Amino acid sequence: TIGFIGWSSISDAPGNQTFIANYRAKYGIEPEPWAAQSYVTLHVLANAIKIAQSSDSTAIRDALAQTKDFPTILGDFSFNPDGDALYDQIVLVVKDGEFQVLE
Repeated sequence: TIGFIGWSSISDAPGNQTFIANYRAKYGIEPEPWAAQSYVTLHVLANAIKIAQSSDSTAIRDALAQTKDFPTILGDFSFNPDGDALYDQIVLVVKDGEFQVLE
């Protein structure tokens, strides 16, 4: 069995295990993919606001468009010219009855 997912708790992306530990400590449960994606969304937005040095929506939009290879728990994050988010999907395989990241 093979599958593709945007985020996994078994990913070795930098900061992922810290995110999971902090999430568990705060909420007492395991994070779901939506929690990780929301976390990344806020980090990408905060970075764009920092780059824009403004709260002006046009300046922030322009800064978001310039986002290239921004490190996140989803992996390096970029936007293409159409504004679509780009980051590597995680490939999972089942081995010995458990999901493992395909390297």
